[in-house]
Amino acid sequence: MEYISTINSKSTKNLVLLHGWGGCWQSWYPILERLKNDFNLYAPDLPGFGDQPIPMPYFLENYVDFVVDFIIKNKIKNPILIGHSFGGAIISKIAADKRLPLSKIILVDAAPIRHLYTPLQKIKFKLINSLKKIVPFTQDIYYKIFKLQNSDYAVLKGNPILQQTFKNVIQQDLTAELPKIDLPTLIIWGKNDISTPLSDGITIQKLIPNSILKIFDDTSHFSYLDNQQQFVTEITNFIKL
Repeated sequence: MEYISTINSKSTKNLVLLHGWGGCWQSWYPILERLKNDFNLYAPDLPGFGDQPIPMPYFLENYVDFVVDFIIKNKIKNPILIGHSFGGAIISKIAADKRLPLSKIILVDAAPIRHLYTPLQKIKFKLINSLKKIVPFTQDIYYKIFKLQNSDYAVLKGNPILQQTFKNVIQQDLTAELPKIDLPTLIIWGKNDISTPLSDGITIQKLIPNSILKIFDDTSHFSYLDNQQQFVTEITNFIKL
C-alpha cells in the first residue's frame, strides 16, 4: 500500500512521490532505489490503485485530502512533493491551496491542465454515439474499431467507481490556480510526451512564478523512467539548492 524508507537517518530531506493515473508506488521503484541512500522517501498508493481501496467515486479534492492526511499521519516535516501526471495535479492543488508547509515541489509530465480529449478523440467519440443509434454494436467493439480501447476511461471497464472518478477528476482544470503557487518548483517534461503535451509544461512554467522547466530529449510521458540518471541528477541538484 505504501513505500516508506527512512533508513538514512542523517538526511533532513523528506521526499513524497505520487504516481500517475493507473500506476502505483512501484511505478517509482527504479527512482526510489537510486535515491534511498540520500533522502527519506515516502511513496503511497493513491486510492483506487495498487493496494489502496477506493470506497466511492473520488474528486480531486478527495485525493488532496488523502495525501495531506498521509503526510500528517507519518509526521513528514516540510516535504518536497514529487508528482507524475495525475500525481502532479494533486500536488499542484495542495501547493496552490497552501494546505501544508512544503519545501519545494517537482512536477513531472504533470496534468494540472486538463484537455478532456484530443481533437481526434472527440471526433471518434461523437462518431461512436451516432453509429450506436444505427448499428447496435457493443461499446467495446466500437472502442476497438476506433482504437480507443487503451484510453484511460476504456481500460477501467468493470470498475464503475474508478470510471466515475476519472470523469470527476478529468473535468477539474487548475490553470487559473497555478499562479497561486509560490514555492520553488521544478518542472520536468518529456519532449515526445503525447499524453500531456510539452505545450502544457511550457504553460505551467509561465504560470508558476518561481519555476524552472527542464525538457528531456528522446523521452515520453514517463520521462523519469526513460532517462533515470538525468532525472535523479536534476531533482537532486534542485533539492540541494
